[in-house]
Amino acid sequence: MILIILIVVVSNLLFLLNFDLISKKLNIYDIPGSRKIHTKKISRIGGFLLLSTHLIYYTYFYYFYDNDLDFYHNLSLNLFLLPISFFLIGIFDDKYNLNANLKLFSLGIILLIFLPNFDDFIIKEIKVSFLDKKLLLNEYGL
Repeated sequence: MILIILIVVVSNLLFLLNFDLISKKLNIYDIPGSRKIHTKKISRIGGFLLLSTHLIYYTYFYYFYDNDLDFYHNLSLNLFLLPISFFLIGIFDDKYNLNANLKLFSLGIILLIFLPNFDDFIIKEIKVSFLDKKLLLNEYGL
């Protein structure tokens, strides 16, 4: 586990040292405007750090983690693609300044695609303790 932490730290450090170069290559900047407090254009690629860390941890757990391996392999594609999907929407937003409604709709569609594969995140029932009632949601739990 110490090795994986060291790999994450080194990769993030390399990314931070090349932050400006990556920003220039992708041309993703936040340009100052009337509602901004900064006076120079600044990079908007901080999500790469989160994504690279996720991919390193994902790779480690996918190939080297022994506990509950069947569970992890069943969800592995979803655990890999969900953060990448959110990241890509963020990059498109940074690059093309997407409409907030479009972003919300896109994120909602992605969640509707992936959530059925994460059984622990689906609300199956609502219990009202003071009435001693249980409301089963069945297919509406999503």
